Amino acid sequence: MSGISLSSTRANTVLLKAASCAVLLAFCVALPIAGDVNHIVMRVNEHIATLYDYERRKAELASEVEAQPNSPRSQMLMENLPGEVLSNLFQEMLLLSRAQQLNIHISPEEIREATVQARQGMGVPDEASFLEAIRQAGFTSETFRQQMETNLQLQAVIGQEVRPRIRLEEEDLRRYYSKYPDQFRVPETVQVREVVVLESSSLGEAELQELAGKIRAAAAEAGGLTEGLEQVDAGDAVSSVIDLGWIAEGDLDDSLQGAVWTLPVGEVSQPVAARGGLHILEVADRRVASKRKFAEVADAIQRQEGSRKFQVEMRRYLKELEAKAYVRLNLPEEAEGFQFGDGRTYSRDALDQFKDVFTNPGSEPPAGEEEAPESSEDVASAAETAPSD
Repeated sequence: MSGISLSSTRANTVLLKAASCAVLLAFCVALPIAGDVNHIVMRVNEHIATLYDYERRKAELASEVEAQPNSPRSQMLMENLPGEVLSNLFQEMLLLSRAQQLNIHISPEEIREATVQARQGMGVPDEASFLEAIRQAGFTSETFRQQMETNLQLQAVIGQEVRPRIRLEEEDLRRYYSKYPDQFRVPETVQVREVVVLESSSLGEAELQELAGKIRAAAAEAGGLTEGLEQVDAGDAVSSVIDLGWIAEGDLDDSLQGAVWTLPVGEVSQPVAARGGLHILEVADRRVASKRKFAEVADAIQRQEGSRKFQVEMRRYLKELEAKAYVRLNLPEEAEGFQFGDGRTYSRDALDQFKDVFTNPGSEPPAGEEEAPESSEDVASAAETAPSD
């Protein structure tokens, strides 16, 4: 397997666009590796991963953690970096092996088109700048081309064997719409404007209260804050009329929320002390709580459910491939107890009998290690699935 890895690939979300190589480049870092870089740590069918592949992928994920240390994904990586590296390598090799079984070949023209998209995604102005960018990221033109080919092979396998399982009919969307009505509730909102008698002015507390009372009375009589403020000579002690827009319950400070929430449309509140001074609020309009129409949210439901069901099908598909794969490991000590997707745990001691496989990776599986038969589980019938692209 090539030393250029598919950075941060999580095979259950492996729909890779060619432009994603701009992200891949950011994680390709130089690293020192102790020991035999050609030592094979994993074999999946005809594909192998060496210690170099393992260490390089680990460095890429470590760079991701360093770039966003507080993200949920980074927290997960910090807890089990070796396991994540091995999972990525393992799942990627399963898919690449399947691409070979399906006789999937990526044409030079497809690779060129994907490279152009990658360059455009990176915002690189010309070919020379692009070549320099990939060089600084640790790629040569050839290794970058190989990475693009790998990406496209992964996409092709998923498009051919996973996407067809995923379908969502209108009745599925309507069922979700009915099952989770709270997701489509539009809360009651009020359109609010305010004037603030500023505590930063030169007026004393009693004068602030008097001025706020005058503005409130004028606004109530004139039919609005704008009209009322025009009738009071407030100078620079008062803000202009501020449009707070549409406010849902809980959007304002408790004191302001309480003053405004039950006001009828067109009414003006009593002055309320809050941050900045005395606030006089007006409810300009009100929208009662409602539920968005199905037609308005159907596309959003389809995207959300399609993504969720894709994750389910991707995990199921990888488990199917794993059940039929010829897998041998010779793991680094730090990765002891690594578990594959089906929960099998592997250790170095358990693999001593397979040393010949690692010294001669082209050999056939030992006797009694034939490929497992395909599961009879009807996966397609269980897939309630998402629309193909």
